[in-house]
Parts: sequence; C-alpha cells; structure tokens
Amino acid sequence: SEQRALAEFPASRFLRPLFDSIVKARVAPLDQVLYLVQHLLYSDQDRAEALIRDLAAGRVKVLDEETAKNGTSDYFARSVQLNWPHGAVFMYETNIALFKDGTPDINAAVYRMGEPVRKHVPLEIRGDRPLRIDGLHAIKSEVLLLAGTLDHVAPVGEIQKARDALPRSRLVVFKGYHCLGEMKPIRNRATGLFYKGGLDSPELVKFLKSPACKSTFVEIR
Repeated sequence: SEQRALAEFPASRFLRPLFDSIVKARVAPLDQVLYLVQHLLYSDQDRAEALIRDLAAGRVKVLDEETAKNGTSDYFARSVQLNWPHGAVFMYETNIALFKDGTPDINAAVYRMGEPVRKHVPLEIRGDRPLRIDGLHAIKSEVLLLAGTLDHVAPVGEIQKARDALPRSRLVVFKGYHCLGEMKPIRNRATGLFYKGGLDSPELVKFLKSPACKSTFVEIR
C-alpha cells in the first residue's frame, strides 16, 4: 500500500526503482520515512527527492536532518493527541485505514492521531466500513469540488464519485497534492470566485485559464 500511495511522485521523477529499494531493504523505519516524505511533499519536493536518493544509497544524513527538524512519526501523532485534542477527533472522523497487516502507508501518521477516539467508540457505531456518500443527490445547493492529481488521501477518482452524485456541482482538477496546500493562493482565489459568482461564473473560468493557473490547472468537469 505504501508503494501505491507514493507511486506518482517517484514515477514522475524517475525515482520508483530507488523508492522500491528503500521499501524492500528497510534501510530506516518505514513509518518514519513515509511521514517525512509526506511532510516534504507539501513543502519541498526537491528535498523529498533528496531523502529518497540518500536512503537508496544507504545513507541516513537527510533522514536524520529532517527528523531533527520535524520529529518522529510517533512524536507527531502523540503531540497532536495531547496538545490538539479536537485535532484527534478530526483525524478520527476524516481518516480510514488504507493499509493492511500493520504495514504503514503514507497516511499512517495522521490515521494514528485518531486512535484515542477510535479506542473508545464502540465498533457498532464506528463501523470500520468504507466511507459512503449516500444522499448527495438530495443536495440542491451549488457545490464546487477541488482535487489534486497527486492527492493520495482524497484521490480524484473518489472526488469524481461525489461530483457524479451531486446534481449541481463542478469538479476542478489541479496538478497538486492533498488539500492543494502548496497552491493556497490559487485555491483560495478559485473558491472566492465561486462564492461570488456560482458555478457559471465567467470570472472563475477566466481565472482557471489565466497564466496564474497555467502550470497547475488540468480541467473542469
């Protein structure tokens, strides 16, 4: 599952053989590697590549440097549980297990944040079932959905299912990662134009086709 989660990033930078060798050799704790790669995908993709290349060469210099700056996966999860308890509830509500047999994946750290809540919610309530989107057809409001082609937490294909179910919606696809965090100005501008002019806003379409979005906008569905 960790290979699937990061498939597009290594492939886009010709890193797949290197990444696969890291997964196989377990040069470093896999949950820590994935935690750091996920963090760096949002902030510094070149540094994420440097981490993968360094580990593939049997070195841990970049891993140690990033761990010193960002902490361990375990510390990250426990800090949120202790200092941001409503964050633990949020992570419980918005994350499901995508990994099998205890093997960590790219989302393992944030999934673990919700563990205190998960332990105290009865199974019959929790369900541990795939998320369902029944009833979206009854929503009459206009809805603008934004998705990133490199988002492994909320993939475009899953967002498309919501788009298909919502009678008055559009899906705007960007080349980006989860929450489009690396392109907040574009994300915020697009949603602002939607709030102002609705789904048929000519200003929204104009903006998406402008030079500001040239390297990130993929399509509108």
